[in-house]
Amino acid sequence: MNLESTDLRVGNYVIDKEDGQVVQITSGKQIDHPHWMDPIPINKQWFIDLGFEENNWTEGGVPIYFGWYKDNLLIETNKKQNVFFLDGRKGEYPNIEYVHQLQNLYSGMLHKNLTK
Repeated sequence: MNLESTDLRVGNYVIDKEDGQVVQITSGKQIDHPHWMDPIPINKQWFIDLGFEENNWTEGGVPIYFGWYKDNLLIETNKKQNVFFLDGRKGEYPNIEYVHQLQNLYSGMLHKNLTK
């Protein structure tokens, strides 16, 4: 995914292309140069780091879905934990693949920043 300025907000986590390190956007100047950054694929460790609790549902010992929960938001994942659906007060948002997408949806729905 190529990042666009419209994809990013102050507070988003991204990868600095120059050194490969995770950085948090701290200014609009960084947002004006999205070509300096790569998105971070979301994974189990990122959910934990962002304060989500695992919330898997089973029926008769068989997993129905795998999920993460925080602040009345439930995020469902597939078995490989690579496709995400955010369930909350405003419906479903398919294909949350990157940390900044999750941060932006969380902020838009709850009016809170999602940070480590």
